[in-house]
Amino acid sequence: MADMLKKGGPTPERDAAEGVAKLKKVFLDFEAKYQSPEFIIPEARDYDKEEVLNDLGKSIHQLKAQLKNGNLSELLNVQIFGEITKLELFYFVLYHTQRHIHQLKNILKELSAKQ
Repeated sequence: MADMLKKGGPTPERDAAEGVAKLKKVFLDFEAKYQSPEFIIPEARDYDKEEVLNDLGKSIHQLKAQLKNGNLSELLNVQIFGEITKLELFYFVLYHTQRHIHQLKNILKELSAKQ
């Protein structure tokens, strides 16, 4: 995501935040269940926790830099969305992260109940 946000793109003839409400509705509907697209499913292997956390930290740092310094009204063409502004893509990251945090809390709750 961070690499994608480094690319330039045209400025749309619409509000850069036009799609934010739809993204929020989709990703924060915790009753809805979705299948991940094949291309984002991680390889089935053992992962090094420190390496994963380090990579996550780098990604967050790069996202913050793009948020601070990038032109958020530029359009990008993203495989799963089509044309989307950088601002909308940041909201996607925010809502997608909130969705995963919700899922993790539910998993922790289930595991705690079984103990």
